[in-house]
Amino acid sequence: MTIRCFELPSEIADWPDWLDRQLVGDAVAQLADEFRVAGGETTAETVALDQLIGDRRSELLARGTIALSETQLRTLIRHPDLLIELQELVLIEGGAHWLNLSADASHADEARGQWQSIRLLADATQTKVDGSEHLQQGVHRDTPRDGSTVPWMPLLAVAAALLLAVGWWFGIRETGPGWGFDNQELLSAKVQPQQYMTLLADAADDWYNKRPDTSEALAKRLEQYSQGCQILLEAPHEQLAQADREWLLERCAAWKGKIDDLRAEVIAGEKEFSVALADADQIIDKLETALRERDVVATG
Repeated sequence: MTIRCFELPSEIADWPDWLDRQLVGDAVAQLADEFRVAGGETTAETVALDQLIGDRRSELLARGTIALSETQLRTLIRHPDLLIELQELVLIEGGAHWLNLSADASHADEARGQWQSIRLLADATQTKVDGSEHLQQGVHRDTPRDGSTVPWMPLLAVAAALLLAVGWWFGIRETGPGWGFDNQELLSAKVQPQQYMTLLADAADDWYNKRPDTSEALAKRLEQYSQGCQILLEAPHEQLAQADREWLLERCAAWKGKIDDLRAEVIAGEKEFSVALADADQIIDKLETALRERDVVATG
C-alpha cells in the first residue's frame, strides 16, 4: 500500500504541482484521511473552501494551486476535508490546466465523472460515544483481489508517529520564523530604535537570499514579501516613537502597494521576467535604503 502523504514535497514551493496532480487523481479521500491521522487531533475551527480561496478562485481554476498563498496551502493540509471539496470544484469548473495534468485525457475524464463517489468515501457518519454524538469521518479500505478487507488506518497511525518523530508535520504547521519581515523574534526584539530600524533593513535584504528564476517563482516570492509587509503593518513597533511608527506604517503601505502591483503585472504576463525582477530589486533596494537612513527619535 502506498501512503501518499509521505510524498508531500519538503519545500512548500513544490506543493502546488504535487497537489494539482493529486486532485486530478482518484485517491484524494485516502490522502485526506492520511493527513487527518498525521495531524493528530483536528482543530475545532471550521474553514469553508470559498472562504479559504476567496478572490483567488478564478486564478486557481485557471492556473492551479500555484494561485494560493503559502498560508492557504498549509490550511488545505491542516483541514484535509477541504481537499475533497477542492477536487469537486476543479474537476467540474477547472479549465485546461486541470485536464492537461493527466498523461492521457481519458484519465481526467474518468476522474471528472468519479468525484461524487470519491467524496462519499469521506462523508461523515454519526456514531454514539458515551451517550453523546460525535462525528466520525468515513474510512476507505483497500480491498484485495481475494475479497478480504485490509484496514489501513492502523498503518497510518504508525506512519503518523514516524512522521512526527522526524519533525515532518512540524514543517507543515506554521511554527518558527519565516523570512524577511515574517519574523516575530525580530518584531518583538528589545533593542534601541536605531538598532531596530537596522534590523528591519537587514530583514528587507532577505529578498536576495533566494533568487527566483521564472516568472511564477518571482510572483510567489513577491507574494511572500507582500505578506511580510502586511505583518509589518500589523505589528505594534513598541521600539519606536509615535512619529517613527507613523512614518514606518506609511512607507510600508506604499512599498506593499508597489510590490502587489508588480506581482499582478507578472501574473498577467505584462512584463518580461528579467525586467520584472529588476523592478522588484529596485523596490526592495529603495525600501532597505529608506530604513537604514531613517534618523529615528530616541526613546526613553
